[in-house]
Order: sequence, then structure tokens, then C-alpha cells
Amino acid sequence: MSNLIFISSIIDPPKLPLSYSTVRSVFNRTERYEQTKKTIESLCKYIPNISIILVECSNFDFNNKEHVTQYVYFKTHCKYFINIWDDELLRNRCYSAFKGIGEGTQTIAAINFILNNEIKFDSFYKISGRYFINNNFNYDLYKDNKNIAHHILNYDNIINTTFIKLLPENLKIFKRFLKDNEKNFLNNAQYELIVCNFYKSLNQNNTLLYTNNFNYVSGLISVDGDKLN
Repeated sequence: MSNLIFISSIIDPPKLPLSYSTVRSVFNRTERYEQTKKTIESLCKYIPNISIILVECSNFDFNNKEHVTQYVYFKTHCKYFINIWDDELLRNRCYSAFKGIGEGTQTIAAINFILNNEIKFDSFYKISGRYFINNNFNYDLYKDNKNIAHHILNYDNIINTTFIKLLPENLKIFKRFLKDNEKNFLNNAQYELIVCNFYKSLNQNNTLLYTNNFNYVSGLISVDGDKLN
């Protein structure tokens, strides 16, 4: 089974507030890059037969040695590396105060690339950059021909969008769903709510929405540095 894994990433976020926080990230570019490397390393360790597609939205100055090192690492360790920073419209959406429109924009960019290049795979995963799979991860849970996501504990109307799985036949539908909700995202609709509605709209025979504790993805929350597990 071939697994295509999409990482959404901004290693160098702007110093602009989010709708829910005056601080967008307590981590600098170097720290966020190292955290994203850990994301990639964990995926390669715990998920077999993977191809990684990384969608980045940061400037890379090729006269800057650190930037070059980062760029080369991503190009070397990801099968597909897409930087949307040069597209002003996409960049402004990623830099919006509303986090959902940024995440949706990067997801649509990834799906467009996959569809335009007719990339073949059996399972599609999305993981948020800087988070990583830990040793609680059980790949056997993801082998079935299912769309899979986790509700945030005790909330049945939102899911944890840090790590989700989709079947390839649902990518076009997901893209359309995200585009249909662009106005909602621009009005600060919660990304986790919109994506939950999408999963609920899928064929329930092919979809698993877990309600148990989601403990196999870890990382540091951007706005305050708290640990997520």
C-alpha cells in the first residue's frame, strides 16, 4: 500500500497576530525548521511506503546559508516540495489572522498539485507541520480502506486536524468542500469544525471517526509552546 503524506508548513511565519492570539509563534525560524525535520523523520520511521508532499509558505534567500540548508533538506527528503510564498494571494491567505483559511489554502495547493500531476497512491494523509508521530502510533489502525479522523475528546462536532487520512477518490470532493467554505474561513470559521462536517458527509461505511483519546501525535503548540500529545 502506497501512502502519500501532505505536510502543511510555515517555518518562517510573519510577526502578525492571529484572531485568537497576539503571538503567532513563540518559535523562531530555526526552531520551526528543526521541528519540521522531526515531523519528516517520524513519518519515515512509522509509516511504510511513503511519499511526502510538503507545502511551504516561507521565503528562501539563496544568499543565506541557513536558508539554503533548509531548502536542500526539504528538496532531498520530500518527494514533492512546493513553496507558495511567491504567490501573493496564497501568501496573504496563509498570513491571515484566520488560521483556517491558511490551512485550507495549503491543502488546496497540495491537492491541485496531486491532481494536475496525476500522482497515484492508495492512502492520503495530512499532518500539520512541526507535529510528529510518536511511538504510540499503530499503523495497523490505518491499513483499512477507510477515511479516518479523530474527534477532539468530548466534542463530536469538531475533529483534530493535526493528522487525518483520506481515500484518494475523496480528494476532489475535499478540495471542492474547502473551496465552498472559503467565505466561512474568511469569517473565522473553525477549520476543525468545517473538516468535521466534511468527514460526516462522506460514506459512513468507508469512514471512521474515532472518539477515543488521540495520543500518538505530539508537538509544541505555536502560540505558547505548550506540549500537545
